[in-house]
Amino acid sequence: MYSVTLTALHYSNPVPVSGHEEKLRSVTGTKGGDATLPCSFTIPNTYRNRATVTVLWRRGRPHGQLVFNYTLGLTAHTNSGESETVNEGNRYKLVRNVGDGDASLKIRGLELNDTGRYFCHVHVMFIMEGSHQDQVTQDIIESTSGGVSTSTDTMGREQGMGLE
Repeated sequence: MYSVTLTALHYSNPVPVSGHEEKLRSVTGTKGGDATLPCSFTIPNTYRNRATVTVLWRRGRPHGQLVFNYTLGLTAHTNSGESETVNEGNRYKLVRNVGDGDASLKIRGLELNDTGRYFCHVHVMFIMEGSHQDQVTQDIIESTSGGVSTSTDTMGREQGMGLE
C-alpha cells in the first residue's frame, strides 16, 4: 500500500477579509485514493450578501499551474451563480461550501505525479452600497501544501509516498 502525505499552511492579508491562521497540518491518503487540502477564510457579515468569491488552486508556485478555478456569486437570498472553469483531469473538487468560508480541495485518484506544492488563493469582490457599484478585490488567503514524493526499498521497488 502506498501512502500520501500532504501538509498545509494558511496565512492571509489582515483586512478587510480575514483568513484563518493555522498550524501546519498533515493529510495522509493512499495512491489511487483521495486527499483533501484545507483552505478556509472569513467574509465579514457586512459583505456576505453582496460578494463574488473566486477560488484558485495552483500547483508548484503561488502563480504556477492553475489546476482548479471556481467562482461563486453571493446575494441576499441565494448563491446567485457558480462556475467551474478549470479542473485538471476532473480530479479536483471543493468538498465544502465556499459561501461558508471553506475552499478545501479534494484531489481524487492520487498519483505519483501529484508531487509538488499546492496554493489556494481566495479572491472576494465586494459590491459596495451607493448609486454605483464599486468593486474591491482582496486576495485573502494562500494555502501551501507539500506534495507527494516516492521512496524505494533496497531492491529498487517503490515503497510509498511521503512529504516532499
